[in-house]
Parts: sequence; C-alpha cells; structure tokens
Amino acid sequence: MPNLFKLKKKGLLFTDAHSTPLCAPSRYSLLSGNNPHRGTGPRGSWTIIGDVSQFTEDQVSLPKLLKEKAGYNTGIFGKWHLGARASYNNTWEHPRTLENIITDTNMDWSLPLDQAGEFLGFKKSYISLDGINYPPFSFFKNDYLTSSKNETVYWSKGSYKMPHGISKIVVPGEGDQTWDSSAFDMIVVNKTKNFIKQHLKHQPDRPFFAYAAMTNNHYPFTPPDYHLDGTKVKGRYKNDYLDLIHHFDKNVGSLIKFIDKKNLGKDTIIIVASDNGGELNLPFVHSTNGPLAYGKGSAFEGGHRIPFMMRWDGMLPKNKKRHNMIHLTDIYATISEIVNITAPIGSAHDSLSFYKFAKRANMRDIKRYKMFVLGVSERQGQVYSGLQFSYRKENLKLIYQTGATNTLHVYDLIKDVREKRNLFWEMRNTKSGSEKLVTLFKEMMSESPCPFEDSKKYFQVKGQEEYKSCAFFAKRPDACNQYPEGVSMCPSVCGKRFHKFCTTWKVHGYDFTNNVLKDLGF
Repeated sequence: MPNLFKLKKKGLLFTDAHSTPLCAPSRYSLLSGNNPHRGTGPRGSWTIIGDVSQFTEDQVSLPKLLKEKAGYNTGIFGKWHLGARASYNNTWEHPRTLENIITDTNMDWSLPLDQAGEFLGFKKSYISLDGINYPPFSFFKNDYLTSSKNETVYWSKGSYKMPHGISKIVVPGEGDQTWDSSAFDMIVVNKTKNFIKQHLKHQPDRPFFAYAAMTNNHYPFTPPDYHLDGTKVKGRYKNDYLDLIHHFDKNVGSLIKFIDKKNLGKDTIIIVASDNGGELNLPFVHSTNGPLAYGKGSAFEGGHRIPFMMRWDGMLPKNKKRHNMIHLTDIYATISEIVNITAPIGSAHDSLSFYKFAKRANMRDIKRYKMFVLGVSERQGQVYSGLQFSYRKENLKLIYQTGATNTLHVYDLIKDVREKRNLFWEMRNTKSGSEKLVTLFKEMMSESPCPFEDSKKYFQVKGQEEYKSCAFFAKRPDACNQYPEGVSMCPSVCGKRFHKFCTTWKVHGYDFTNNVLKDLGF
C-alpha cells in the first residue's frame, strides 16, 4: 500500500481510533459529532424504506456548519447511508419496496430527495443511497435521480460483465443500465477531483470541504480490471478482497496526488478513515482485522478500532504516531476548533477535539477518556441474535452481551488489546473490583440509548450557563431533542423515544439494570 504508507510518512497515524461497528451509524457520527442514539434511531438510518434522516431537525451537520459559519463550499460523493425521503403518492410517505422503486407510478422523481444532501449542507452531491448493495442502482446528483424511467433496467441477482470489470448484484432491483459496481469508487474519485477543480476555477479564495465516501472492501467485492491510471487491479493478488485493498490505496493516492499537484497541501487537511472493522466469515484465509477480536458489527475491538491517518502540511508533524483514544465523532470538534467556529446546541454532543494533542503530543491536551459503543452479538446476514453494550473508561473496557448469553466481559486494553482474557470473575471476587464493575455498568447504561434512572441532581447542559434538572425536561419535552443530555440524565422523560427499541431487546430502565446486576451475582 505505497500511497497509504506515503500518507503516514507525511502525517499522523492514530493507533487507537474508533468508529461505530456498522457503516450507517458511523456516517452519522462523523457528520454530527454525536453517538448514533442522539439521532432518530440508535442504529442509524439506512434506506428510504421506513427511514428518515438520522439527523433530527435541530441538529446541524459539520458541512452545514462550515458552509453557513465559515463560507465553505461543500460536496459529498459516493455512498450516502444516512436516510432520506422521496416523494411517494404525493406525500413523504415511505415507498413499499425498493425493488421497483424507479418505475413505481407512485414515485415522483421530478422532485429531489428530501432530507438528503442539501438538508445536511452539501452544496454539491453525487451519491447512491446504499453504496453498491441495494436498489436503486443509480446515482443522485444534487438530490435528483440521474436515471430516467426509460433508461432503467431490472438487475437480477448475479454477475455482469461491464466495461470496467465484473459488476455484482446481491439484492435484485431496478437501476441505471450502465450501473457497474466495479467502477463505483473510480466514479467517486473523479467526481471529487472535478468538484475541487471547479472550486479552484470559480471560487479559489473560498475554503472547501469534500467527503469522498468509497465502498472499497465492502461486500460483494468487485475490483475493477484496471485503475484510472491503467494499472492492473483485478488478479493482482490472490483474491478480490486483497485486490480491493490495493484499489483503495490507488484511489487514495489519486486524490492526494491531485491535491499535491494543485499545491493545496498547506491549506488542506486530509483524513483517511474507515467506518467500521473488517467483515467476518469471508471466503479468504487471512484475517481482516489482524489480531483484534471479531469484526464488523461487534463491540469487540475488531468491530470498531479502525485505521485513521491525518495530514496537514506545515501544521501537523510528519511520520508520527498518536496513541490516544479518538472517535469519528471527534472530527466535528477538531475541525471546528481549527476553523474557530462553535458547534450549535444539539450537535457534537459526543465530540472532543484532538487537534492540540495531534499537534503537540502533550498529555495535558488529551480530552477523551471514555467511549460508548453499541454492537450486535452475532451477525448472520442481516439477522442479529442480541445487542452488545460496550463502555470503555481509560484502559478498562466493559461489554454487556444481551440475548441468550447474557454475559459481562471486562478487558484491560493496555495489556490485552486482543481481548483474550476476561477479567470479570477476577474483579467480581474482590470488593474493590465488584464496586468498579457496578460503577462501570451504571455509567455504561447512562451513556446508552436505554439509560436506567433519572438524575436527582442538577447537571450542565451544553450551551447553557444555568444548570438544569429533570423537572426542566418534564416541563419542556421538546428540549429532549435540543439538549442530548436529557436522554442520558432523564430517561423517564426523554428516554421514551427509544422505548420500543429498548423493550424489544429487553434492555430498559432501572429494573433492567438491577436485574442484570442481580443475575450476575451483585
């Protein structure tokens, strides 16, 4: 991976960086600065069937903030996965099925998507709603469908020889007749480069924010025959997955070379990161997550510890590592600090800037010492057998696994990043260890979508000098969306919005917490 190694030499590599364990909630966390349950659903918004935007009406995305407060030109290109609405039967009612969504006579594609690119502050967008996995297999340009009904074809499940390689359809449905999953990321690269080129031509004195959302190394694994520069991709290594890693490196290199060619290195912050850990149960012999436990979907480290590199010529050190814990949510506060703008109330609730530490590596600049992660116990296709609530505080990480197993895991990540040695019973058998476990569990639940009891104290609300109590939220239920602290501190009032989710998984309230602790011998 020569281009990624070159990026590392010219910038910073973060060895303890994290996302959520799944792609849709991670994209919300990146653009909102919030954990997923601060949005409309605790596990993200995925499609236009039954989902609205993951952003609540009062939340301001990072690109929107940059555009409105700092004059940025903003663009997104590639996989969307943030939820949206389309005009169905002259309403914003959800379509019944994705399979024939383009030719469905109830759909009005003369109208743009609602709650999509423009809603989140992107002036320019060229996106597919679900990457390469689900219909419609078409792009939306500035929220308008690019395919006409006359150009639409029905793609059955299977493989298709296309101009750039083998395109695969996993879930059948309608799409553009030129759809080619093997070309997807090269389209993303070209659209991103063109956005920057047009920006420099027409608005050279304004800053820009470009989000290139690629699908490399996502099922169904369809590398192109050749990269944009004519070099071979498919067949270069022993399987398609490794070819796609090579292709991702080529795509990153294409964008960075373009930025360097335009002499933008000193004015451009480059961040390369993943949205979750690698897939499990692949037909390949190598591990997709190295030594880390489990993979995509899991609250174990293999599900959400991700590669993360950052470069800013002249402002950040070169060829250095940072070992402090960071999360995708932290990008919001970090960029805001650099640009000198303030996140509005309701946004960036879980975001902590790592800019000063990235620049100076002074331990006093570390802000993140804890992190909540929501994962799934077992993933067979799209069927989940339970949830995983994970809470890390400094080096100790607690995982509570719901469902049939109903177990607690505790790991010391400084000594055991592979999560091989469960410390639960070792801690459980001492008074100090038991007290620490109970504290960790209660802190974890208070950070989760299913907090266990109302705070009886006054607490600080972001953006407000005056401390609030749960009585404030009881009088003003609308404040639950405006101030995320209400969800974690006053669940009897604000936590009700996830009541169905929590009760479905039998994870809810004070009784649940006490029962779990009792079942585990506390």
